[in-house]
Amino acid sequence: MRIAAFLLLSALTACSLPASLRISDGGQELSGQPIDYGRVALSQRASRVFTVSNIADRAVTLQGIRLDVPFSVATESTCQVGVVLSARQGSCLLAVAFAPREEGGVISDLELRYLDGGDERSVSAWLRGAGFLDCSLGKDLAESRAAGVAAAEEENARQRARGEAAGRALTYDDGFHAGYAVAYADGKARGYDDPAWGYPAAYASAYPVGHARGLHDAGACADGTSAGASVGAIDGTRGGELDGYHVGYVGTYDAGYARGAADCESSDWSTSSLRPPPAPLPPGGTPTDETPSDPALVAGCRDQGYDATHRADAYDVAYRGAAQQNADYQRGLAAGDSTGASDGEADGRAAGSVDGRRAGDAVGYADGAKAAYDACYDSGYANAYASGYASGYNDPAGYGAGASAGDYDGYLAGYATCPSS
Repeated sequence: MRIAAFLLLSALTACSLPASLRISDGGQELSGQPIDYGRVALSQRASRVFTVSNIADRAVTLQGIRLDVPFSVATESTCQVGVVLSARQGSCLLAVAFAPREEGGVISDLELRYLDGGDERSVSAWLRGAGFLDCSLGKDLAESRAAGVAAAEEENARQRARGEAAGRALTYDDGFHAGYAVAYADGKARGYDDPAWGYPAAYASAYPVGHARGLHDAGACADGTSAGASVGAIDGTRGGELDGYHVGYVGTYDAGYARGAADCESSDWSTSSLRPPPAPLPPGGTPTDETPSDPALVAGCRDQGYDATHRADAYDVAYRGAAQQNADYQRGLAAGDSTGASDGEADGRAAGSVDGRRAGDAVGYADGAKAAYDACYDSGYANAYASGYASGYNDPAGYGAGASAGDYDGYLAGYATCPSS
């Protein structure tokens, strides 16, 4: 047990020791803060050099360096596997390069593993950077981007020409139909909700009619009476049983007590020998000089130029502009707007009136029927409760059971007054 405790304490002590190595940048220790390489162009790389120092009282040996792509250890780095850093003064230079392969941000761990007195330990930091496509770095890239821009401009012009032609070709009838459709939809919505002629007025007029029919619905009243009577009978019977039991119990207790006391005085039995019968139960970066020539970058620069220049709305903008300048189309649009608004309002009022009457009558009827049900339920409950109460009161489980239990308990209490022999 002592050996196990010692080993456990040794392990905990080793885990809690501070790191022997320190990673610094320009004399400032990197502790929890990201090492930011900034934005670096694709096909380029940025390098940073960090100092790895041994601050322990014993020498340590580097065992490994781990980085995630596109970060890598540069050739100028003096921190290599197997390098021994002497106590208190040993250090090496760790050069890390960032060469992004695609656009966007990248994060990587930087982990140094080292041997410290026979134990393998590690120290870490984290790196970040972002790649971007810079089409100005090479002639082929710039030319590819320019080709993308030219292609987008050509497509924009083609779409503008199509849109302008379509807008100029619009006729009076085209305008009338377009204006009519929009105005009709708006007018129908207004007419439907018209408080004087649409849905609201029809609903309000139909509701009381439906409510009156519901109030006089014989079926709703019959259902309410039946449900009320069923529940009332159960509650009444139970209430009568409980009250009858209580009255019977109280009414016979004193008489039972007197009999028990009298029997005790005339008996030779002691209270301890009494055996009564059973009781009744109650109810319940920095770029390099190399020229980029990667075909993927060339294609990317063309896409970059195209996307930056292309107008997805070129056709629509040109179409709307030409339509606004088309006099015949505009006259038709105005005429269609006027006619569509009046037709829509008329149809909307008619539809709203039909729907309002239907809904008002249905809701009114449902409310009236519920009111009839509730009223008949209360009446049925009251009548059945009174009848059930009388039946339960006089039931064997009511007054009779209470009288038997009261007499029994009173007898035992009275008998217990006799002193034990």
